[in-house]
Amino acid sequence: MADRSWLKGPTTQYPLTSERGSAAAGMAAVLPVLLLLLVLAADVVRWQQISLAVQTATDAAALAGAQEVWVHREMDAGGGVWSQTFYLNEDSARQQAQAVLLRNLRRIEARIGSVTIVRTAAHIDAPNMTVRVEASVTPGAFLAGRFGLVPPQISRVAEARPVLP
Repeated sequence: MADRSWLKGPTTQYPLTSERGSAAAGMAAVLPVLLLLLVLAADVVRWQQISLAVQTATDAAALAGAQEVWVHREMDAGGGVWSQTFYLNEDSARQQAQAVLLRNLRRIEARIGSVTIVRTAAHIDAPNMTVRVEASVTPGAFLAGRFGLVPPQISRVAEARPVLP
């Protein structure tokens, strides 16, 4: 058997061939990867929260715009028959939808974090009385930006039609 006394350090009682501390070395290699995954998971959850909040904001804006319906009623002098005509006030519906959407997007920013509004639009289809609201936002990168990851652009669409009496 070969002499291995040289493997023992002068101040250590364990030889250099010992496996003592190998778990710590393994954890030191795995820990940064686990921390990176944790950071990414936190950002993905935050982006999902923003996505749901933007969908709620577009839904509320479409419903607000759809409430801008005018009813014109006429009564026939001879038979007492009512004639009703419904009009969608396009300008008012568009303005109401935009106002509700922007107000709710600002609430999202205050509650969840920075949101950059890329595009908002309210389209009115007067013959079919449909209000369509679109919103695109880019959430700020919470921690993923430090690793060079770009947050996704979140786009949501909602349509609403007024309930006619």
